[in-house]
Amino acid sequence: MIKTEINGQANTAVLVLSCDKYEDAWSPFFNLFMKYWANCSFPVYLGTNEKNFEFPYINVIKSGKAKNWSDDTLSIIEQIPEKYIIIILEDYFLINNVDTSRLEECLEFMRKTDAAYMRIASFRKDYFPMYAYDISNENPSFGITHAEAPFRVNLQAGIWDKDELAKLIVKGESPWDFEVKGSERSKYSDKLFLGITESSSRDIISGPIPYLCTAITKGIWMREAVSVCKKENIKLNLSLRPIESRWAYIKRKALHAVPFNLRKYVDFVRSKLRSS
Repeated sequence: MIKTEINGQANTAVLVLSCDKYEDAWSPFFNLFMKYWANCSFPVYLGTNEKNFEFPYINVIKSGKAKNWSDDTLSIIEQIPEKYIIIILEDYFLINNVDTSRLEECLEFMRKTDAAYMRIASFRKDYFPMYAYDISNENPSFGITHAEAPFRVNLQAGIWDKDELAKLIVKGESPWDFEVKGSERSKYSDKLFLGITESSSRDIISGPIPYLCTAITKGIWMREAVSVCKKENIKLNLSLRPIESRWAYIKRKALHAVPFNLRKYVDFVRSKLRSS
């Protein structure tokens, strides 16, 4: 990785946000990172609790003994000197080359508008209500997220103003709390919350950093992650967590093929049936 500025844009870092219980994801993540973002020009940090990790150009930041997601995350970001942080979770395995020119454009617009956050993951059209936005008059590639959008704040790949992120984090909360309650709290911010506009891709997610979302779900390796690593000849440690069953994979893929609004209705009906 070349440690230089992109078009003079300094003061930005990449944070791979993790914790020690996901240690088995670190090696495959960074092997894929090195392949698909070999020319990354930013400092790269890995956030852990107490464990070390040795890998070229990676700076480990420790939060100390695990408490909860919010406390640990605050401890990590407070140790990062850069103002802007590109946050990626450790199980967002890169699957294609990073579009550095598109990422430059995102960073430039983020700085120009003095925004708090920019989601750099683009979703299918049917996901629009969750990340609803108005297209920016300045650049139609970007949307200004509605204050009422349920996931105005989220943990998909994104660019954060570090100080604004810290303001939205409440100690003791889980990552799911942060997305839901943080979105509510964001209504009181005078900053913009941005996102790249919807994708025409048939895939659920796309953007300047193409990644698999996610490699691990509920403590289980997703079959796509196993396939990606096999294709790239990257060894996975399969002793710590199981692989998704074929039947679970088929059900998941079928569910994701359903339009988002209908899927949410199905989830609602299923929850009612389970509670009856």
